[in-house]
Amino acid sequence: MKKFWVSALAVLLVAVFAIPAAAATFKIGDADFKLSGSVRVNAAYQVTDEGDFAVGTEDSETDFFIKNPGNSRAGIWAKYENVSGFIEYGFRDDTDSRDSLYARHIFLTYDMGAGNSFTVGQTYSVLGLHFANNEMNYSRSLFGFGNLYSGRVPVVRYTHKGDITYNIELVNTDTVDQDDFISNEMLPALAGNLIYKTGGLTLTPSFLVQQYELTSTVDGIDDIDVLGYALCLDTVYKLDMVTIDAQVWYAQNGAIFADAFNAKAGTSFGAPAYDLATGDIEDTASYGGWLQFTIPVEQNAVSLGAGYQQAEIDDTVGTEDDWSRYGLFANYRVNVTPQFFVQPELAYYNYGEDANGVNEYGSDTFVGVHFRYNF
Repeated sequence: MKKFWVSALAVLLVAVFAIPAAAATFKIGDADFKLSGSVRVNAAYQVTDEGDFAVGTEDSETDFFIKNPGNSRAGIWAKYENVSGFIEYGFRDDTDSRDSLYARHIFLTYDMGAGNSFTVGQTYSVLGLHFANNEMNYSRSLFGFGNLYSGRVPVVRYTHKGDITYNIELVNTDTVDQDDFISNEMLPALAGNLIYKTGGLTLTPSFLVQQYELTSTVDGIDDIDVLGYALCLDTVYKLDMVTIDAQVWYAQNGAIFADAFNAKAGTSFGAPAYDLATGDIEDTASYGGWLQFTIPVEQNAVSLGAGYQQAEIDDTVGTEDDWSRYGLFANYRVNVTPQFFVQPELAYYNYGEDANGVNEYGSDTFVGVHFRYNF
């Protein structure tokens, strides 16, 4: 597979200068269509510290890889009168345990005029819809290391665009089962955001709230109702010399609905804990954020960023443990053409310790280059 991606990278570099810059647009009858997509390849050394949980393996190992980070994609936009739609499929390396071909976006939008519209289908939730410019670790930004992410999920959304833009939506969250329990949504999640811009400053507060029922897989334990919610603030401040991006958030039982909390096998970050003594759950609060500085260098850019998140976990004897993890990155984006850029990057991810503060989950360090061609 490594030979395949070496060849793919060579083809990508040739295509950069061979394919015209304009995306393909065409008409069928009165409908307008546009093809779009992105080919992405990461080449890097990965140094993994296995921590205290990988029994029987080396404490650390180094691996070189060239692979699709999992988010190369191709899609098509369509518009007919007041209705528009988008379908996009992603492509993963076949060494990934998930499907190699998967649906990223499938939705329709009806424009009602005066800045009002309805969207139905699968796309990003509006909760925390702002990502750090971090491409190592499978291009996951800082998901699980301070960057809140609730995934691409089925939504029914109302949007109003004006001096202040806002979205309100019903969401079928990608619910995650907990240890010894199956998570069932009692109602669709309610989510929304508000986008306020003034000068170079953009503020985007957002929220999500949902009631769940945990159904035990163990006999003798009653079903338990759980409230999960998150509050988030995204900020972008553009100055002449630097752009500052930031996000802060707070969640209760966030691991039920937020992707990438479980960023290391065997962990479950921000999940409610079952208390045998009371026959009920202990709500788990978690919080975090990330900060990024992007400095233009002629037509290129340097980005420096860091993220952190922490959970407050009440165990079955009522003591509270703090569980945290963090990530750091630095990269330099070189814009070779309007469509193609190369981004050398150094990134470090620390998975923290277990809830008792005894065993370490280890860390990953990446030194590599991200290649991307957009069309």
